[in-house]
Amino acid sequence: MTGIGDRLGELLIDEWVTHRTVTASRPAAVVVDLPLPEPGSAPQPAFPAVPGRRHAWVRRAGRITDAHYRGQTEDGAWIQLQLRTGKGQSLAFVRSKDVRIYHPQPVVIVTYIGRPDEQPTTRAG
Repeated sequence: MTGIGDRLGELLIDEWVTHRTVTASRPAAVVVDLPLPEPGSAPQPAFPAVPGRRHAWVRRAGRITDAHYRGQTEDGAWIQLQLRTGKGQSLAFVRSKDVRIYHPQPVVIVTYIGRPDEQPTTRAG
């Protein structure tokens, strides 16, 4: 029914029996706790040495992509880039340490509302 001949079937059965006897004679596996790296301590990929097709290399989620420069915050801590995502484009703010601009563009100051590193302001009533 399987299309396997008698000779091949006997060889497979012999191989399985040999494997079973070897694995049965091994001691049980021992679980060992290994030290895990701290979050965010994984090595970041290096930027390519050659320019791409757009304005800047961007490091996001452990990957390097090519992007168009669209602006930056007044202090230069965040850079707004147009990234290719799937079938379209999206604008995203990326920390300046994760961007390498290889085709410099005129500086455009943009407002980043809700910056992750911004201190919340309270209004006096």
